[in-house]
Parts: sequence; structure tokens; C-alpha cells
Amino acid sequence: MADTLRLALVGCGGMMGAHVKNGFALLWERGYREFEIVACCDAVESSAARMATGIGEWQGTTPVVYTEVETLLADEADLHAVDISVTHCMHHRVALPCLEAKKHVMVEKPLAMTMRAAKGMREAAEANGVLLNVAENYRRSPANRAANWVIKSGRLGRLRQFYWIDCQERRWHWGWRDELDQAGGGWTFDGGVHFADLMRYHVGPVSRATALTRQYNATRSLDREDPQKGTLEATIEDTAMALLEFENGATGVWVESIVSPGQGMGSHIVYGEEGSLDFGAGLKLRGQEQPTPIGQLTDEFTAQLSGDEKERLFPFGLQDTISQEVHEFVEACLRGGSLETDAVEGYKAQAVCMAVYESAALGGQPVELSRIENLEIETYQSRLNAKIGVQRRATVQRGSLPAQAPLPSASTSATERAGCPAVRCSTGKHHTMHQLRWLDTHIHVSDVGNDGKRRPHLLKDLLAVLDGAGADLRFVLSPDANWNQVVMQDEDGVLRAAAFIHDLVRRAPGRLYGSCLVNPHFLDASLRTLELCFGKWGFVQLGEMLQYMMDYQMDTDAVERLVRAAVGYGVPVQVHVSTSNYKLDGVSTGTAQLRDLIGLAQRVPEAKYILAHLIGQPDDSPPVVDEYLDLLDDHYGEWPRNFWAEIRDFSSPGLRSALDRVPADRLLCGTDWTTRVGPPFLPYGMIFSVPSVEENPYPPSVAAMVQLAREAGATDKGIQALGFGNAAALLGIPA
Repeated sequence: MADTLRLALVGCGGMMGAHVKNGFALLWERGYREFEIVACCDAVESSAARMATGIGEWQGTTPVVYTEVETLLADEADLHAVDISVTHCMHHRVALPCLEAKKHVMVEKPLAMTMRAAKGMREAAEANGVLLNVAENYRRSPANRAANWVIKSGRLGRLRQFYWIDCQERRWHWGWRDELDQAGGGWTFDGGVHFADLMRYHVGPVSRATALTRQYNATRSLDREDPQKGTLEATIEDTAMALLEFENGATGVWVESIVSPGQGMGSHIVYGEEGSLDFGAGLKLRGQEQPTPIGQLTDEFTAQLSGDEKERLFPFGLQDTISQEVHEFVEACLRGGSLETDAVEGYKAQAVCMAVYESAALGGQPVELSRIENLEIETYQSRLNAKIGVQRRATVQRGSLPAQAPLPSASTSATERAGCPAVRCSTGKHHTMHQLRWLDTHIHVSDVGNDGKRRPHLLKDLLAVLDGAGADLRFVLSPDANWNQVVMQDEDGVLRAAAFIHDLVRRAPGRLYGSCLVNPHFLDASLRTLELCFGKWGFVQLGEMLQYMMDYQMDTDAVERLVRAAVGYGVPVQVHVSTSNYKLDGVSTGTAQLRDLIGLAQRVPEAKYILAHLIGQPDDSPPVVDEYLDLLDDHYGEWPRNFWAEIRDFSSPGLRSALDRVPADRLLCGTDWTTRVGPPFLPYGMIFSVPSVEENPYPPSVAAMVQLAREAGATDKGIQALGFGNAAALLGIPA
């Protein structure tokens, strides 16, 4: 390596200005001139030019101005390193070409916007033999060095509790930092990655996080002083509350809120067996009347340092944290020194923040940090990954299945279930939701889309209907067809669909329930979804997954394993196949699936709801339906109590005639978008599907539909409203 490090700066905004003023320029002033800034790059040319001019005033040479990283790397062949400070969503996009060009990189925290992007950066650095440093400066302050010294010296004894609470109010819009697709999260991420690093530095590695996040205020003022001068929408969370568990047994409470008017709160305290350390007030041990101020502790810490230690921590006597991180980076690049906050440290600190978001996205479920770091949970991050072009690698190849894991049975104890591989129960109470009478007490509102503007109004009116109908009526919410595709993509899709529905139903526990799609092809994620439902809020649908999975050569053993697992957890599971399946080589795939379904119903009689969709067309007879019914007749003298047939398309003559072949108490009637519910078919029905208000001949009222079902004499009553908008319209909610 040359004697002088040739550097380029990418992203010439406010934070890079701090790198220059408090870092490079300050070091230059103290006589440390082991570097030369040769280029400034920013998409806004004037920003790069302004920074280059300022650097030239103290450096003596003016950096070349660029607007594209690729051009910079091509032109500056003898470049050694790059300092990057851009929006979070651009970290990996800027860093990767630099790393692949074998340039050392220092990137402003966080390492990247998602864990997957961060891992890609780490791998690129390792593959190319270059350094990757995270510009993490908070731990470098004299006060934090002193606090760490006190903690590590054992004066607090064994650590027990850690509190990091920040409650304040910010009403003004903070540019890209208030945009989820650019920032990756709110202050819990932007500032939180600093705090997560401090938690790891002072207390130790975090092992698990359980969290909730909220957005209480979706708008921000355009003016810091005058909120009446217009507003902009913010898409980040504004409140996060997390319970953290550390590997050393300590627990932590972490709260971030920017919507807390009035009395603010800033409390940063660690408790041990012998006392507490308040990062503002100081050290107070048991029996001590007044705390030892943090300033005094800092003086004590500094006094006991050797000359070499002082120079390492505070080069040239500088206590500015940015100058320290810049000096360390330059020295490591030139002379092979170590980096205190390298890519590994940055990755693990970022994982703490992401564990908070992932836990919240899963409805407050505990999340293991190891699973965040290993990219096993990316529910919250999945959309962000897609937004920034970071794709998840396929974890299951076509025709293959995850290794079989032992599954719980209905008699398995809660403790035994908790030890089941890939499935961790969060409660010891084995609450069997089979005891609920799902088909005669629930209105099933399916196809709930992600319509944030209308969803709260729908939920409000759903609850109003429940209040008027009495305690024996409940709503079941299930995802729309778009979620089917999400569930088909990967393990994250399975978890995202579950988290979406869970976010809805948690608002009225006991009255709103969720129908959760799972995918046997991604068995591990599906088992985790069962845990989310376990004894709490929902049942599981395999549904049309069987139909879709034909292209993946689905092993039906995986379906059975999943059904048995659901039974073991007491989670109702619905499995169905459809006569609308395509034919492969002239053979109906639906018929083949029905054979498997019949066998499943016989082998797992505890599975309550196994359905066959019998779907015909208005102008033809249903030969495939006849195949279904023939198969059922061949296999059963009488239908098993857990096997149902769902009839659709009543205008199909053959299908209408087939009704007499199905036992009345095993029949679920419905329609699809091609038909109307008609009075002649009401006696058959136990589920009436309402495709749209326009096609529905009855008054647009859920209560009216319930009454019609009761008047029809159906023994099991329910309504399925197909489509979020249709459900809203049924309730009289304006579009």
C-alpha cells in the first residue's frame, strides 16, 4: 500500500460534511496527512462541486467532481478507498461496485437498509480482500468509553437490566428519513442503530427481541416552526417498544417515540447487582447517597490510560468521535490495523433494529437474533428488499422438500411442543380452537387486501355488526388472491401473509379471527405460521396451494405433515382441491389431488375441515365433478365427518343435478363472480358467497344476509364476502 491513502467521497450531503469538517479537515489541521481526497461524487453535481471546493481550501488540491460512481471508479484507477454517506436505500448500490473494484469502503451507519443487502456487502468485501467499515461513532465518546470501563471493571456486578427510553415530539418532515422506502425505518433504525451498537458494547449481544411498532401521526409539517404551512405524509413508524433479552441473562427495555408531546423522557440506565449507571447522571452504587457524575468517571478513566491507549482511542488528543473513526479507517487501510466497528459489528447492531421491526411485523412474536442474522426471518424486510433490488435466493429447489422434522400430536404436552424443531410455542396453554363452531357462528370476509385507507373503516363497521348480532357471531378475515402469489414466492411470503392478517385481527381478539394461508413447499415457515396462530386467533388454509403446487411436483407427505402439525397445535386447518384444475396429459390434476385428499381425510380424522371445490361452467356438464363424486362413492359408504364439498356455479346444469349426490350436511354452497345466489339453492347452503353487491339480489347488509340464511333453514350459517371492497359495500361503507 502507498504511503498516502487516495480517497473518494460519495454522497456530499450533510453527514459527509461532518466527515469532512470533524474528521478529515480536523486531522489535517493536527498534522495527520496520510490521506488525499481525490474525488467527490454526488448525483447533484453542485453538491459535489461545493464540497470539492471546500476541501481544496485546506488540502491544497481540489478533488475531481463526479456524478456517477461507475465513472469515478473507471477514471480513478489508483484510488484506494471510498467513504460513502448516501440515503440508506443506496448504501449497497454504491458500496458493491466499490468493493468489487477492490476499494476499501467506509459506509455511514447503518451498514445497509436490509440484512440481505448488508450480507451482500460483507460477502463482497471478503471475496475481494478489502476492508468494510461502518462509520459508527457514538461508542467512541469519552463518556461512553468511561461508562464501558466502569461496566467491564465489574463495579456494577452482574448486569440485570438495561433501559433505553427516548420520548419526544418531532412534528416536522425530515425529508427522505421519513420515507420508508428510502430510510428502511424510522428513528428506531436511523438513530436506533447507534443505540443498538451501544447496547452491544456496554451490555453484550442481544439474543431475542419482542416488539410492537405504531404510526400515530402520518403527517409532518413542512416547516419546523409553523405546522400550518403545509404537511407531507410520513411512511415510517413513529413509536417502537421492545423487550430485549441479552445472552448474559440481562433484559432490556427499548422505547423510541417522536410523537410524545408535553413531558419528554430520556432515560438511559444499566442496572447490575451492586448499583446503576445512568449515562446522564452517573454511577450510583448500593448505599451511595449521591451518584458519581459521568464527568468524574470520564476523568478517572482517562487518567488510568497508558500513553499508547490514549493515542489509540483519542489520536492527537482529539475527542471528536468522527475524527477518531476516520483516523482508524485510514490507518487500517494503510497499515493493516483493526477496525472496531467493522462490517461484522455493524451487521450485528443492525440486526437488533431489524429484530424489533420483524417482531412487530409478526404481531409481537419473539424473534431470535440468530434468525435475523441468518436471514431466516425477513417479513418486514421482504418488501424493502424488493424495492432496492435485493432478491432472496431460492431456498427450496423444484421437486425437493425441507427435511422432515418430528411434529407434535394432539396429546403432546406444551413443553414437548416447545421443543419441536422449527416450532417454538410462546404459551403453555393448549387452547383448542376446534371447540369453536366455525361454520355456524362465523362470517367469513375473504380477499382482504392491503387497502390502508379503507381497512380501518371496514374493521370499525365489522365490529359494529358484531355488537348488534350478539356474542355468537364472529368474523373471519382472510387474505386476497394477491396474497396467494406472495405465499407462493418464498418462506417470507408465508410469514408476511400471516402477519398481515394478524395485524387486523389483534384489534378485536375473540371477535375477529384470521384465516392464514400456508405453503407446504416452505414447510419451516408454515410451521412458524402455525405457532403464530396457535391457540390465539386463527385457522390455517392450505387451500389452492395444492393446485398451485402441481408445477412444483408437490410431495403430499409435506401436506400431511403440516396438517398433523396443525392438529397437534389445536389449530383448525382447511385443505381443499378444485375441479377447475388444469389437465396434464389429459388427466385431471384435480382428480389426482382428490385421491390424495381422501387418503388424508382417512389418515387424519382429527383434521376438521377438508374440502373439495366442485366448480362447473354455465354452459357445460361437469364431468370432472362426476369423477370427484364417483371417487367419493367408491371410497366411502358414507362421507367422513371431516370431508366437505363446496359447490359453485349454480347455473351449471350438471352441477345443479350433482347436488343430490352430496349429503346435505356435508355440503357447503357458494357462488363465484359468474352467478347469483338464488332462493332455490338456499336450503342446500351453509356458506353463502356474495361476490359483489351488484350481483347480489338481496339488500346490501350483512345482518340481512345472516337473517336470510337463518330463514332458509340452513343448520350451519355463514356468509363469505368475496373481495375487500365488496365486504365494505355490504356494510354500507362508501368507496
